[in-house]
Amino acid sequence: MTSPSVSDWVEANQRWLVSALAEQRWNLERFINTTTEGEGGEEKLPAMEWPEGFAPPAIESLSDRLGLTSFERSLLLLCAGVELESAFGELVASIQSVPGQARPTFSLALSALPDAHWSALAPDGPLRAWRLIEVERGSTLATGPLRLDERVLHHLCGVDNLDERLAGLVVPHAEAPELTGSHLARAEGLARAWCEGQTNGRRPFLQLLGRDRFLKRDLAAAVCQVLLLPLYRMSHHVLPAAASELAALTTLWNREVLLGSVALLVECDDLNTAEGSALHAVSRLVNGIKGPLFVSTRERDPIGDGPALYIDVPGPDSDEQKADWIRAVRGMAPHLADHLEPQVSTLVSQFHLRSPGIRAAVGEMLANLESRNETLPESPAESAGPLGQALWDAARSQARPRLGDLAERLQPLATWDDLVLPKAENRILRDIATQVRYRFTVNERWGFAGKSARGATIIGTRKAIQ
Repeated sequence: MTSPSVSDWVEANQRWLVSALAEQRWNLERFINTTTEGEGGEEKLPAMEWPEGFAPPAIESLSDRLGLTSFERSLLLLCAGVELESAFGELVASIQSVPGQARPTFSLALSALPDAHWSALAPDGPLRAWRLIEVERGSTLATGPLRLDERVLHHLCGVDNLDERLAGLVVPHAEAPELTGSHLARAEGLARAWCEGQTNGRRPFLQLLGRDRFLKRDLAAAVCQVLLLPLYRMSHHVLPAAASELAALTTLWNREVLLGSVALLVECDDLNTAEGSALHAVSRLVNGIKGPLFVSTRERDPIGDGPALYIDVPGPDSDEQKADWIRAVRGMAPHLADHLEPQVSTLVSQFHLRSPGIRAAVGEMLANLESRNETLPESPAESAGPLGQALWDAARSQARPRLGDLAERLQPLATWDDLVLPKAENRILRDIATQVRYRFTVNERWGFAGKSARGATIIGTRKAIQ
């Protein structure tokens, strides 16, 4: 038996909604007949049977998650009926004896709907606390017109799009995560830790630590893939300073979690913890978010009061980078990939690029060769040298923008022969250059990096020189 498709569920959900609205129309007509003729009118229509194997209808799942009473559910449907059917609004206007007043009021709902209770319109009740219904200005609270929130209306109809008030504040992360095997395995572990870890009934947020914000994005996206959740990103710069605005934003996002099951990544990589207002805004948001939450920072900054899992996210190691280089070259120049290992090892020792940057470097190298009308030699022995130099130039081009934020690039003009230094100082400089040139061989091939992170290059290179 095949599972129902999304379109099948949407069609069934719309039929169910029409049936539920017909029930509320019957309540209104029964109220009219009771007040005018003293009798209930026609019999209530039988409820639609929900197809077996389908996820519950939107109105029913929403009612279950929020714990709506039957009166609150009916009131929600009453407001939806006015938005969806013109005849529904005419019926409401006729009951209220106010021409053009097609929106229901709480006074009408208390009179016409069964199992009515006043607490349904309390500020902390689910209808208003979750901003499902807005009470417009009226002479009294009971006579103020009720409006169903547009985002909720679309949800009841089976259409889930992010609330337009969040547009510009959050960005969907639609890119597939670019992770190596070790990071993918870690993503599964983090998803499991988030699901199982609870403190006082509250799941922890995941604080991702490290300098590579793109790698942290990929890790968060991979965790969300395991959890089957879409991921959205938000910069801490867009958070409002006013407490009321921040509370409204938090409510809107928590409602998205409730309606659409989404996850949020708050990027604070350039957050200055000395700026108290910015840190407090992030902390208030983190304290208020109830769904899956990631916070990206460079250091282990204290954010929020709830439980947190701190995850260091280092960049890919040299073997993983090397595999990425070979994979990228094999995809674009397959007849050369197996003969470029020495050149790739040199690239890994000098440049720390992620998978997208590596692919961009290979693509840039091929584009540069094509623009100069240069063709790659078919012989691997002949092509290894020129291609290795071309890859080096492209990798340097990809790495240069990040360096440009820290320093100004100077084109070297002098050579070793132009240096006028005592022999001892000249020897020291040449030793340093040799250490940099052979650091991949010393650290990775000879294994000094795995034994000690401090002094491995210097000690190993001096051994190589001797």
